Amino acid sequence: MCLIVGKPKGTPFPSKRKMKLWCHRYPHGVGVAFVESDHVRVIKGAMTWKDLREMLRSVTQAVLPKSTTDIDMVIQFRQAVTGKPCPRFCHPFPVSSKQEDLDALDVSAPAALAHNGTIYEYYKSSHDLTSEKTKEINDAQEFIKDYVVPLGEQIFNPIVQKLIVKTTYSKFAILTPKGITYLGNFIEEDGYWYSNDGYKRTPITSSVQGYAGQAFNGYSGWEAEDATEVGIVCDNCHEVKSPVYELAGDGCLLCHGCFVHFMGRKPTQEERVL
Repeated sequence: MCLIVGKPKGTPFPSKRKMKLWCHRYPHGVGVAFVESDHVRVIKGAMTWKDLREMLRSVTQAVLPKSTTDIDMVIQFRQAVTGKPCPRFCHPFPVSSKQEDLDALDVSAPAALAHNGTIYEYYKSSHDLTSEKTKEINDAQEFIKDYVVPLGEQIFNPIVQKLIVKTTYSKFAILTPKGITYLGNFIEEDGYWYSNDGYKRTPITSSVQGYAGQAFNGYSGWEAEDATEVGIVCDNCHEVKSPVYELAGDGCLLCHGCFVHFMGRKPTQEERVL
């Protein structure tokens, strides 16, 4: 699952701390779409935090003399499901029927689209290794070519939008020079719009099932009733762990084992988050 972040005009870039956390959590690439004059520009393909920093500098330069706070923007952090992890499959995509535009790492178009979810009509074919077509395109690109481009302005019809959300089981953010349109239920917080709660750093709860249907709470042994494990997703192994620790000045949250692996030492109590 990916994370779409909508940044409306008047809202600054999310903090570097948050952006770095999301970059680690969604490791398959980042793209940015922003309003530039009377069109939308897409810059994508940042596969590391270093790449993303360079991309953000490019965006800042591109919008001068305006500030990035003064423009609408859509950012997407990718977790690949269909289409291999690579720069050209990063979202957002320009709304174009040309494959070279959809693959381009820097392109302008009348609109751009970011997608969160899996469009199952294309999912089966994308996993068919005998299909040469599916090695060159992912589900969002196919959806844009097959449906979004032919719809034209009807994509902004509320009835059409409801049908799209219902039939694709997905969420979308569409950016035009007029603003951002959200399809599906987005979460608004502090002026930003998120496609899911993956932006949060708060502890999460997950069920843990033990042998023969019993539940294991991780602390007091096997129990006859369902139990839960409270923790935070480790940004490296992506498992729910407790305790977790923060790398100083990095914003990355790691379980004990991953912290030791990267730092070569045990974490201190001061570095503990939960």
